[in-house]
Amino acid sequence: MRTAIILLFLTLIVACGGEETGRGNQRAESTDAAAAAVPSVRTITLPELQRLIQDRNGKHLVLNMWATWCVPCKEEFPDLSSLAENAGDTADVVGISLDYPDEIDSRVIPFLRQNPVSFSIYVADVANQDNFINSLNQNWSGALPTTFIYDSDGQQTAMLVGKRTLTDFENALAQTSADNSESFNRESQR
Repeated sequence: MRTAIILLFLTLIVACGGEETGRGNQRAESTDAAAAAVPSVRTITLPELQRLIQDRNGKHLVLNMWATWCVPCKEEFPDLSSLAENAGDTADVVGISLDYPDEIDSRVIPFLRQNPVSFSIYVADVANQDNFINSLNQNWSGALPTTFIYDSDGQQTAMLVGKRTLTDFENALAQTSADNSESFNRESQR
């Protein structure tokens, strides 16, 4: 009797295991596809962020500050992705998460799987949030989402606090481009 129970148990394990393996492969494939859609995420220090802002290579920068717990941040991600896709060679879109660096795997990556983006994502790795906030703009309270627009020389031209739309982002970039053109024309006439 005991042998029969063990054989029955082993048969069930093998039978269920085979089916589960099939499901596991499907899950692994869908996980692989989702992971492929998530941009690589790494931490960025304040000096690295300052270099990113300054090293523009002729492109404007749209720098979006967000966090996984911020509902308006999530709501504006599709517009930021559209902006990144439409900006071409004129601007880079970069997202900086203010989640903790040790939450990349537990919060940021899962968030990005559910809210795919077409722009670069970093997680701020800063010891002092106040220094970080003030280094970006002394008038910024740290409210999220906030988007900073920089011209091709790394000069901040706009600070958009709160949830914005694609039109808001495009208008801020257009104004930055117009300001750069006026500045270039003034310099050329001297």
